[in-house]
Formats: sequence, structure tokens, C-alpha cells
Amino acid sequence: MSSRILLIPPLLLSLAVTTLHSQTKPLTNDDVIQMVKGGLDDETIIKAIQANDSAYDTGVQSLLGLKSAGVNKVLIDTLLEAQKIENQSHAATGGLSAADPPAHSGPTSKAS
Repeated sequence: MSSRILLIPPLLLSLAVTTLHSQTKPLTNDDVIQMVKGGLDDETIIKAIQANDSAYDTGVQSLLGLKSAGVNKVLIDTLLEAQKIENQSHAATGGLSAADPPAHSGPTSKAS
């Protein structure tokens, strides 16, 4: 019985780390719409947009969808700027995130 009790703390720690890690997903258009409809003020939504990774759809139809859902120009502009920064970051790193290891470029052999 006591050996089962000793397994509980490591199991709980592992579960907590996994849960915290999985909670940080990129914000989407739907997330912004939910925050607007939930009554959050612009400043809070802007901070959330700036603080999180983004996965916004910035196509024409999606932008029109944001507007028709009640998302104002300030928030749409903030969303577009965040997506621009995200795209520039991906371009600068070759599409790799900090978690992605660089490709191995070991020695090459030349045939004579």
C-alpha cells in the first residue's frame, strides 16, 4: 500500500506539467470573437493578442467575419499586426520554432 502512495506525487507532478504545457495554444479568430462577445474590454483583448502565439486567418472572408461578429477596427488591426510579427518570426527562423532542433549538417563527402 505504501509503495502506491509514493507513486502519487510524481504522477501528479507529471500531470500538472502536461496540463500546463497543453494550455498554451495559439489564439485564433474564434478566440478573439469569444473575448469580444464575453464582454472583455479592448485593452485586455489587445494584451491577450500580444501575449500569445497566433494562428489567425487573415483572409478577406475571415476579416469580414470578424467585423460581422462585432470585432472592432482596433482589435482587427492588432490581430493583423500580431500575425505579421508571427510571420516575420517564422521567416527569420526558416519556419522553425525554438522547440525545433536545427537540421544536422554533418560532413559531406565529395566523390572524386
